[in-house]
Parts: sequence; structure tokens; C-alpha cells
Amino acid sequence: MIEITNFKVFNFEGAIRGARNPLESWDKIDSRPKYNCMTEEYDYIIGKNDLQLLQKLVAAGTDHSKFMRQILITMDINAPLYW
Repeated sequence: MIEITNFKVFNFEGAIRGARNPLESWDKIDSRPKYNCMTEEYDYIIGKNDLQLLQKLVAAGTDHSKFMRQILITMDINAPLYW
């Protein structure tokens, strides 16, 4: 059985800022970090303007969705040796 634990996603803020670089539209960023008291960590809330931009970039194809390369994902994978 494969078990995935300690799943974390990083750098949404940097990826969104980078997605806005070509148009120099940094003033339209409406995403923000939000402190989560239960986990004592920060969650990142993606705003309406940023979500629309990111969806347009993904729909435009791989050349335009390069911002996704800036989003980092880490996890621990416990699996049998034969895997």
C-alpha cells in the first residue's frame, strides 16, 4: 500500500507575482496569506482577479502557464520496495 503524508504546497505568492510580470499588473493582485489557527500555519487565499488570470493562462496552453513551474510541492511517500 502506498501512503502519502506531510503534503505541502509552497510559493503561490511568487507564482502569481511572476504570472503578472509580462503585463506589469502587480497592482491587481488580490490574493493574500491567511493565518490558520488550527494548524498554526499560513494558508494562501487566491483572489478573484488572480484566479481569472491563472485560468486564462492555463487555457492558453503550456507556453502561457509557465507560472505553475514556480509552485513547489513536497510530500513523504511510504511504499513497498517493489514499487
